[in-house]
Amino acid sequence: GAPDADALVGREVLSLFDTRYHAVIEQRLQRLRAGEPVPFIEERIRRFDGTLCAVEVAATPFHDPDGSAVQVVLHDFSERRALERELVDITERTALRIGTDLHDGVGQELFATDLALRQLEELARRECPGLQGEITNVRRLIARAVASSRSLA
Repeated sequence: GAPDADALVGREVLSLFDTRYHAVIEQRLQRLRAGEPVPFIEERIRRFDGTLCAVEVAATPFHDPDGSAVQVVLHDFSERRALERELVDITERTALRIGTDLHDGVGQELFATDLALRQLEELARRECPGLQGEITNVRRLIARAVASSRSLA
């Protein structure tokens, strides 16, 4: 921030903001000059040390005994943005871990079960044909569970 109010008084407004936002700021200044408030918008300001800071900016014109003025509100949301990015990162890592666990753990167990059922199905075909249809149905259920676990992964 500014060391004191005097560091801001009389300064060109655009000098406080990243040049990428100057065209938008000019449009907003025109609205303020016409007496219209401007809603919050995300912009980047240049701090006194030269670093850029993400802020939300809103402004509204008003009249006082000395004439017209504009009240500007800046809210630094860089910490919130960093926390949001961290939350997204954690969510993605968690989803990847769950997907990997499903694929590697449950998926492999289902595959092994299907192999065992395939052998049992072959045995049933030779020795107990009435069971072969039931075993085939169970293998279909397992194939759907494998496909579901892959889609989650």
